[in-house]
Amino acid sequence: MKNKFCFLLLLSVTLALPFNGFSQYVNVFGGIKLLDFKSSNIQLAYHDESPDPDYFYSNIDADGSMIYNIGASVDGFKHTKNIYYDLTLNLFLGNKYFGGDINASVGYPLYVTKKKTITVLPTVSVGYGLSDRSMGKLVNNTVYIQVNETRFKDFTDVDVSLSRSYVSLRPAVNFMFDLSKKLQIRLNAAYLFPIYTANNVKFSGKDNDDKAVSDTEDFDAPNLFFKVNGNETKESPIDIKGFEFRIGFAFNFGKNNKPEAQDINK
Repeated sequence: MKNKFCFLLLLSVTLALPFNGFSQYVNVFGGIKLLDFKSSNIQLAYHDESPDPDYFYSNIDADGSMIYNIGASVDGFKHTKNIYYDLTLNLFLGNKYFGGDINASVGYPLYVTKKKTITVLPTVSVGYGLSDRSMGKLVNNTVYIQVNETRFKDFTDVDVSLSRSYVSLRPAVNFMFDLSKKLQIRLNAAYLFPIYTANNVKFSGKDNDDKAVSDTEDFDAPNLFFKVNGNETKESPIDIKGFEFRIGFAFNFGKNNKPEAQDINK
């Protein structure tokens, strides 16, 4: 999962390089995201694929549906233009949770004051993201655990996590306040609608040579089960859709600031 996020970061930097020639502001932000689940006891049951198969279980109490959001964007906001665009990288961090996405947005600024120092900006963005939530350890009650063709180390437990990838659709409203010609403070409220492209349970550990190994099973695999508060389900017990709230500071690095300055100071 971390390798995938390194790829996301590298991709965002690569895309931002040509984008920077058209951008005015770099925005650095932080905030919170609300996950779509309530405090729950989540049990995962797995019937392994060794020659002598057995059921193995992990059991966690998942609480705290709020996680933290940090990120940065580059955008083409100008007080003299009617179309807004940006490229954004989000990272989500929380209790046993790690995720993120990269998005491109478009919007239309609405100026509240004559000097255009306060702006309301509705936007919509589309992108791609990944998420990973630890489910604890699959407790080994026999010699070894086998997932597909992967055999884990004898007499050891196996780490297990929910791993998902998604296409993101995110409508948002931004409030932008000019503190100076070079600095804005920005408030953002958004709602993430994920369209999942992969839903897996990831198993990680070591083999008998102490080498790191991992394997995955689809959520709908016939030998994989979830129980949430005692009720069996084949759906993911944690959904990343939901509201997001951010505050950011945007720095103007645009080369052509004179038209904007003249417009602001009319």
